[in-house]
Amino acid sequence: MLTILFTFISLINPTIENRDYSGFVNSFYACLKEQESLTVLEAKEFFGPYSLSFEYELQIRGCMTTGDTASCESNLEDLEIYPEKFSSMIYAEFRSRLKHLVDEDIDIVSIRILDEGYKTGITAEVDLSNDEKIYLKLNKYEDEPIYITTSFLTNGESVFNHVYNKKRYLKLLGIINDPDGYTNIRSGRSATASVVSRITESQLFYYTPSTMSNWWKVTNIEDCSSGYMHKSRIQSITSLDLSDEVSVKVKEVIKSSRDICAQSQ
Repeated sequence: MLTILFTFISLINPTIENRDYSGFVNSFYACLKEQESLTVLEAKEFFGPYSLSFEYELQIRGCMTTGDTASCESNLEDLEIYPEKFSSMIYAEFRSRLKHLVDEDIDIVSIRILDEGYKTGITAEVDLSNDEKIYLKLNKYEDEPIYITTSFLTNGESVFNHVYNKKRYLKLLGIINDPDGYTNIRSGRSATASVVSRITESQLFYYTPSTMSNWWKVTNIEDCSSGYMHKSRIQSITSLDLSDEVSVKVKEVIKSSRDICAQSQ
């Protein structure tokens, strides 16, 4: 039996409270623990109507490990027509990367929904009984069913990092929590590491949460400098009332709908 404490934190769009994100996350986690495999058709219930192209990409990669690549790829021509005949590689990757959670008696303790204001999606922060977290990015379109667009492990790393050419990490919007009015970004995970730059209370930054370290990777949005900040100095923009100055900056970042510092890293 899974015990769920559901917290909804919305910055801009309270209307999505009507969507049962907690029920969806609960169902997906229960499926991971109970079902060793799903067909591509079944997996679409969790990964949405646009997951087929990624399924095909993963299937192609699987073909490369076989002795008869040409025949394998030829069979994939039926993937879109008969998705019920193929095992989902997306689901298999999830179970593989979360194997220790699936095999052990680990349940969901709480689910926190972080709505930073992006039109396309929200982040479900899932706290587990072994003190780990997983993060699911879920779509936000009201005219579509809920589905997972991407996901991240307890260290903020993408579940599919071994597939991508460049590693991807969860990035959330934050502001500092420091009575001094500023916090240093340091070059390493230590209070004695050199200072890279300084974040003031009116500045936004990206951060990558991790249960494996007290020092989290951060990127100053204004100058794209990166380093580490102690987690006690970081707070999500969804967890408090923002000043008018910060709210304007948030809207500017949200409007861009992309990682502003992606090209500089």
